[in-house]
Amino acid sequence: HPDCSLEVGLCPFYENSETHSASRSVDFTFTSLVNAGDWLQELSRLGLDFAGQISKVYLEAEAALSAHWAELVIVASLLVAKAAFLVAFTSMMLSYLELVRPSPSRGQGGRLQNGQRCSIAKGHRYRLKATLITLSCVVALNAMSGADAWNEKAPVSLRGRSTLDGTGSPDYSGICTDSSDWLPDLSVTTDRQTMTCSQGARMLTNGDPSKGWANEDLSEGWSCADKSSDMIETIVAFRQLGCCGSGSSACDASSKGRRTQPAVDLLGSSHKVLELARQARNRRGIHGKERAPTTYYHTYTVCNGMSNQILSHVGNIAHAISTKTPILIPDAYIMHGAQATNLDVTPSNSKYAPLSQVFDTDALLAYVRSHGIEVELVPYTEEVHSFLECDWINTLKHSDQDVASLVLGTFKPSPLIQKIVDDVLIKLPADKDIVCVHHRNGMDWLKHCEKWGHIDDGVWRKNCLNEPGQTISSAIKKRLLQNPVPIEAEGSEETPPGVDWVNKALPAILYVGDELPPKDLEEAGFEVFTRGWLLANEQQQADPEMVKNYAGDLDIDVLSFILSTRGISCPNDFRDICSIVDFHVCSTTSHFVGNSVSTWSALQIAERLNSATHTATWYNSMSIPLADMFQVYSMPIVYTYTEESEGSGKHLLKASILSARAKVPLSDVHVVYHGESDSNFRRWLQQQGVILHKHDPAWRKSIDSMFRNGNVTKSHLFQHAGNYFGTWQRIDIPKFINEEFVLMLDCDTIVLEPFTFGDFDKHMTRSIAFSAEMDENSKEPWNAGVALMNLPYLRQTYNDFFEFIHSHPSNEPFNIKLKSGATIPAPSDQGAYLFFYEDTKQFLDTKFNAKPYYKGTTEAGGTSSPAPKVLHFHGPKPHDYVGNWLGIPCNPAVDFICQKSERETPKLCESLKAFADVITSDKEEVKPLLREYCESTLGVHGSSYARSCITFFTLLANKKTLEVGDCPAIASGDAWNGRTLSEHDYSYSYSYSYSYTDICYTVVSRDNYGDGWNGGTLTITNTETNVAAATSTGPASGCKYNPPGDTCERTETACLPCGTYEAQTGGGSFSSERSWLIRDTSWSTVAEASGVESAIFTACSASCGLGSEAVSNTECEACPAGKYSDVDGVGPCTRCEAGKYNEAVGATSSDACLACEAGKASDVVGATSESMCTTCDAGKYASA
Repeated sequence: HPDCSLEVGLCPFYENSETHSASRSVDFTFTSLVNAGDWLQELSRLGLDFAGQISKVYLEAEAALSAHWAELVIVASLLVAKAAFLVAFTSMMLSYLELVRPSPSRGQGGRLQNGQRCSIAKGHRYRLKATLITLSCVVALNAMSGADAWNEKAPVSLRGRSTLDGTGSPDYSGICTDSSDWLPDLSVTTDRQTMTCSQGARMLTNGDPSKGWANEDLSEGWSCADKSSDMIETIVAFRQLGCCGSGSSACDASSKGRRTQPAVDLLGSSHKVLELARQARNRRGIHGKERAPTTYYHTYTVCNGMSNQILSHVGNIAHAISTKTPILIPDAYIMHGAQATNLDVTPSNSKYAPLSQVFDTDALLAYVRSHGIEVELVPYTEEVHSFLECDWINTLKHSDQDVASLVLGTFKPSPLIQKIVDDVLIKLPADKDIVCVHHRNGMDWLKHCEKWGHIDDGVWRKNCLNEPGQTISSAIKKRLLQNPVPIEAEGSEETPPGVDWVNKALPAILYVGDELPPKDLEEAGFEVFTRGWLLANEQQQADPEMVKNYAGDLDIDVLSFILSTRGISCPNDFRDICSIVDFHVCSTTSHFVGNSVSTWSALQIAERLNSATHTATWYNSMSIPLADMFQVYSMPIVYTYTEESEGSGKHLLKASILSARAKVPLSDVHVVYHGESDSNFRRWLQQQGVILHKHDPAWRKSIDSMFRNGNVTKSHLFQHAGNYFGTWQRIDIPKFINEEFVLMLDCDTIVLEPFTFGDFDKHMTRSIAFSAEMDENSKEPWNAGVALMNLPYLRQTYNDFFEFIHSHPSNEPFNIKLKSGATIPAPSDQGAYLFFYEDTKQFLDTKFNAKPYYKGTTEAGGTSSPAPKVLHFHGPKPHDYVGNWLGIPCNPAVDFICQKSERETPKLCESLKAFADVITSDKEEVKPLLREYCESTLGVHGSSYARSCITFFTLLANKKTLEVGDCPAIASGDAWNGRTLSEHDYSYSYSYSYSYTDICYTVVSRDNYGDGWNGGTLTITNTETNVAAATSTGPASGCKYNPPGDTCERTETACLPCGTYEAQTGGGSFSSERSWLIRDTSWSTVAEASGVESAIFTACSASCGLGSEAVSNTECEACPAGKYSDVDGVGPCTRCEAGKYNEAVGATSSDACLACEAGKASDVVGATSESMCTTCDAGKYASA
């Protein structure tokens, strides 16, 4: 029990020694209480005789009895009142106190005196059972828990106990600086157990006397002064666990400047572990004088089969690396870890071999040491490891997932195992494609699935076996297809995609299963191999009887024998030796089909998901349970694109891919690409690591017919033929990509947060999963802009789906039946998917398809929705919203969304900032993505609109916090007139006075060493007024994109009134490393210099006439609709006031702004057409 930590002596057993000192000790900590009946039952199970002596258990009482005498007195008093228990317990206590035993070697009895040695006959092994100590310990605690039992009537002095608080419980409030912060009943969890803060403190004061806590009074007023480092770190650990609430511990001030151990570790240290570390150091020839002593080492145990053992290592090693904790890796690999019961199989109760004979531990240790972590491989010991809980699931779940993934990759086969792997591989046919199939179909697996699938916790668990109605052969066939020649190999003869194999024949199967391969594999045309069959002809050197009773070091003869059995998968006692060989053989094949519920398969999948040449699918489909605690299962992402789409589509796709690369860097990104003209764009995609698939479908003409008959007022898809064709490209995705699931994204999406398989619903989808559309609270699958696709199923049903589309009338929508029973028409591919896959479609959580017009709350109580992972600009695109604020009306099909008020769309500005953050991250020298996007969209209305678009997204990206009304104000420019934008508003140190009438410049500052400008500043000064118009501190130290030693840069914006300016750096150190340049809106460089050199440039040097304005230093352009200019000079054009509009370009007078007719009004400044004047509501009027 957490409250009860007794240190008692053992006579440990060693096979090669007759006698040993009885003073060695072990820390016992118990994790649960049992009632009296349970105690008796457990002791009976151990064969203990309650009427006589308790034999075969020998304890040394030198410290434990004297230290806990008071507790034993209380035990005796309680036993008087418990007559039913007295007889049995008294006999046990007599043996506990008397320590009498017969000598196995001499046939004599005697009392074990302090300092004597235990005489133990060779071949006998005695283990102290925790239950015996629990008996005395728990009863003592029961006595101490009641004030009437001991506080008043039993005036005893318990070692290490503090004074009592008002409830009669020990007072440990002195652990906190302010005793009122102490939370005695707070439940906390360490890496060993769960306990209250008070229980943890009690365990501490009753622990090893040598650690100095026995005489510490931890009640109010306790001081940390003059305490040891161990004491300081331990007290700080209580604060880290939350025992002082939001307050500090009494030792926080003393710990400043000291590297404290993690709280989760401090309460679990053991001097036995330190002894293991000392022995390991001595074996390596390293002694205390040569290194600073380490006071804490982390060690752990392993359990069960191969996968669980590996994951236990992975989680614990990742924890050690991320917390900078020395670690001792147990040198044990369980050879048969199958669980016959719910109990873990550990090296204590099974045969095991050295870990170093199974894995390349030299490489593993070198990897851990490369992180600066002290690490040793130590023998598995009963004294330490047998008492540790094998909680690999929680350890893995709470480890650093990125580090854990890297650690997993270091588990490579030992030279011994690698030789066997090579022997298998060389016997596989070289002229065939090989698919490794891991098939779970044994009786133990069937029993596991029955139990696992019926756990009553609401979690979906129905994918433990084959998919319903599928044989293993049919499941394999639909999961493998020929990969087309990559699109970058232009000029080569390309093979169209399909389901034929690379060599036009079915691949061979390397079968790894619980039983012999099922006959239907060969009946389906597969050639099947197993490891046992391939090795069966090897000459056997091992004696079968010797192998049967084998335990100890592995050798090549034993391995060859157990791995070459033709009739069975593997001899039972060596199940996990076979597993590790099969695992590494499978790792070499180009494709793997397994069972995702099996951790063995799940590890294979994990190693393959980030490989371009090794793919993985699973015949049972749906979720990967391991993904819940091991978040390394990246979800592949796929887009479709045609060069015939409108210009903004390419730029939106670029932004989406940049966001995916930033947030889910391990996910494969695919683009099914149509067209051959835009080689620059394809080159850009390849530079981003995108996998391209050439697409030229034969069904194109039938889709064009559907477009011509579409209703543009019903769907924006019918506005553009190229865009419409692009949406249909997705039906061919299953023909190109060899994955189990992919997330299909439209080009108008932004990935906001990381995600893996574990973030999706366990049921995933049998076919497709769509999310809600306009109503964020709806659970109806509808919007196809983000889709989770089950590729094997879509591939299997492809022909039927295509025939269904082809037979559908080209001018009719698809009528979709909702859950409510109502029927709603849906157009194009969206309607086709929803109709055809009506019985198998799933709902995709809206966090994967959040819309800018969503409120971000649920219907019930207005609570916040889960943080979105993917943002989808469904309907209006980012430039449409900005254009609307600038007076350019949205397309009629989506205008109702553009006209929503800020109260109706509270997440809109936040969504636009997310887009701005991505699109401004592009650092292209020639023409950044932001400029491309703005010029291809709002630029068609005039270059001033493109400039406004660039300015809007630049300012928005640099804004730290958003307030109500910010986005419309930034777009219109009204909110910034005459206002100085300071460091408080923006994430960079640029300050300037920006008016909407200014010309904006791009300032690029660089440092050729990569450590920033070291205090230097760039100042842009107006030469006429001698006033600084803008300043910049240049790149930050340790630049974001480059390591020290490389050039790094920072891009900022300065908007300046017309005039002549001088730019120069000054201050700081290492000025020779600096350089900078300034570009205008046409991307021409107007000034540049390096070091402390200066440069002079003129803003707005163009001379423009009436009806025009300057768009760069040298160019003028006619005022766009909605504006006019009635003065000569550089401009800018003035917008028509609210209530008026101007449809003409180049207006030279305010007279060009016409008032809305009677009965209509407009609150838009700079309205560009009469349509922006809206009719007054009933009950209101407006005069002309």
